[in-house]
Amino acid sequence: MGKPVAWSFSALNNFQTCPRQFYEVRVAKNFKDEMGEAALWGDRVHKALDNRITHGTPLPEGMKQYEKYAKKVLDSPGELHAERKLCLNPNLEPTKFFAKDAWVRGIIDVSVINGTKAWAGDWKTGKRKLDSDQLKLFAGMMFATHSSLEVVKTTFIWLKEGKADSDTFTRDQVPEIWQHFQPKVRKLELAHERNHWPPNPSGLCRKHCPVLSCEFNGRSDE
Repeated sequence: MGKPVAWSFSALNNFQTCPRQFYEVRVAKNFKDEMGEAALWGDRVHKALDNRITHGTPLPEGMKQYEKYAKKVLDSPGELHAERKLCLNPNLEPTKFFAKDAWVRGIIDVSVINGTKAWAGDWKTGKRKLDSDQLKLFAGMMFATHSSLEVVKTTFIWLKEGKADSDTFTRDQVPEIWQHFQPKVRKLELAHERNHWPPNPSGLCRKHCPVLSCEFNGRSDE
């Protein structure tokens, strides 16, 4: 058996959006997807909250309003983790993040494990948009990493709007979680096997796509 095609939620989402862009940016690395102002701000917020929770570093000016969320996490009973890297092999067994048998990777912004229950949270700095797939994947990876867990609650914390969206999963849902992802991952695997990466043109191509060689980009003519 060859090395598995490793994926993550963001990688799978990028592939579904446009296989051509996925290949050029993530596989061939012919182009780089530059971070915009919103993404750079999100990265700074994630680092600040990680430092606050892990090292007790005060939040910088402009982020003090997020202290209430950090304090709630810090006051939660249980084993606390921030920016935790999880990785599973094709048998859904924990493995090292960059191991040769890595199949699915994920970084959970903040999590608390308390006996048979766990909570996993994801800091969101953008516009509120619920994506249940990411919550499902969080839960599936938590169950696979901790055999004692029976319930996992997952939450998007929308920092800009001060709101939260949650979903709760139980261990008996684990087969259903992975069955949900299998067809999507198989399409990614087939793209690698066949080296077939068709473009998926949309209204975002001209303004946002970094792949200037694509016939649908348009900016290469400017």
